Amino acid sequence: MLKCTSPDLRAIVKKAHPGDNAVAKLVDDIDFLEFGNLEESVKDDVKYLQENPLVVEETKITGWIYHVETGKVRLHCFLPVSGKRILLRFQATQIL
Repeated sequence: MLKCTSPDLRAIVKKAHPGDNAVAKLVDDIDFLEFGNLEESVKDDVKYLQENPLVVEETKITGWIYHVETGKVRLHCFLPVSGKRILLRFQATQIL
């Protein structure tokens, strides 16, 4: 989420359920896991999976960014190449 923070979302839910203390308590316990930089978040997730010993090294791990405004997706694709991984970037022109 780039435009809302956890406190913003909690306020929206509480406003939709005024006076409901059960909802307020539940929503206060939720971390909505917002992020400020979408591209960095995708890179971090891909890197985490690449470095995870439970993922076979030959596994192709990809990270995608979907642009709601344009309907386009952008792929960050990390591939194993002789023991190293390289970053390939391209933009798809339509939803796959």
